[in-house]
Amino acid sequence: MQLKPLSWYKRLADSKWRRREGVFLVEGTRVIEQIFSNAPGAVAEILTTETSDLKIDTGSVSIRKVDLQQIKKISTSQTPRDAVAVVRIPQDTPTSLPPENPGARILLLEDIQDPGNVGTLIRTAAALGYKGIILSSKSADPFSPKSLQSTAGAILYPWIRRSSHYLETVKALKNVGYSVVSADIRGEKTVDFSVLPKHILALGSEGSGLTEELLALSDYIFQIPMEENAVESLNVAACGAISMFMGTRGQKFG
Repeated sequence: MQLKPLSWYKRLADSKWRRREGVFLVEGTRVIEQIFSNAPGAVAEILTTETSDLKIDTGSVSIRKVDLQQIKKISTSQTPRDAVAVVRIPQDTPTSLPPENPGARILLLEDIQDPGNVGTLIRTAAALGYKGIILSSKSADPFSPKSLQSTAGAILYPWIRRSSHYLETVKALKNVGYSVVSADIRGEKTVDFSVLPKHILALGSEGSGLTEELLALSDYIFQIPMEENAVESLNVAACGAISMFMGTRGQKFG
């Protein structure tokens, strides 16, 4: 990679700049090591201090030595780390075409605008074996600093599609045997994941829920049974974690 001014790295906090350059920035040795483990070819450049304890075989990855003050100029964190990495955004992310081998379980996030929730859900999906993430274009950018902080390095473990044509992705997967299982307050308090080995789990915004268009595509609509009158609803990240756990185990609600 050509040597760039520090201001270029700082601008990667902006979504338009990330899309233009096709890369995003991650901070911290543990996160960099996790991404390198999941997708070593995605790491384009590493900026690190002399005191960094980064433990990876960087091979042909460009390494740029900087000092901590330079790291602070780049970092969006309140506690800057001693290493940052420039990582390539997968080229098929903004498309609506699913990969050839999508995996049995896929997570769909429709219009979830909080980047912390998006990042947490991606991390949980990776941990529970959901191989793909579909996001509407109104969902938070998964490559934003706040979302990346919540993913804890799991951002490139699942495949990701984020576009305004996300329903086309859903339709393409339904055509090859996937069921759409949607969590919504209007749904039944039961769903049996044991009969849904290939499924797309759909979660919507806490304020509006899922759109009518997505509900119309859904094969099952459910809600998580809760203690009566205890709470009005669950945080979408909590709802997603419970649902994905049940989906991975092939278990039944209700």
